[in-house]
Amino acid sequence: MDYIKKWLILRPWRRHSLVLTISGFVYIIYGVNVSTWSLYGPRAQGVQVALDFINNMEFWGFMWIAIGTIAVISSRWPNMSEKWGYSALIGWAAGWSATYFAGLFVSGNSVAEAGGGLVWALVAYLWWSVAGLVNPDNIIVVAVETEPEHGPE
Repeated sequence: MDYIKKWLILRPWRRHSLVLTISGFVYIIYGVNVSTWSLYGPRAQGVQVALDFINNMEFWGFMWIAIGTIAVISSRWPNMSEKWGYSALIGWAAGWSATYFAGLFVSGNSVAEAGGGLVWALVAYLWWSVAGLVNPDNIIVVAVETEPEHGPE
């Protein structure tokens, strides 16, 4: 019963909560934007590999919204795991990056279109590095008393 109770409790609000919430909302807003892209427009051409798999921008926009929602939920729940939302953010950014890069080889995209791949690869790296940081309230500060330096007497 205690195990179930732990799953129902929210974590206290911390810095990682803020980062995951804001990044989740950014992914949600980006998903709304992606769902409005034209299938034959210049922005969709960069991710043509994804469109070859599922030819529906609303689907890809929904996926962005879903990942963003996962990040927002992970900002406070469950109590035992603090950073699982970063895995969703990292994985989705890396996958979106891969679609841009794959377009170079499969869809004949230009290097300029693959620039989106570099941007999303750097975003994935950013989430990976931020996930490893410790919340400031988890840092232990040890005070060391030192003797004052004696100057010339």
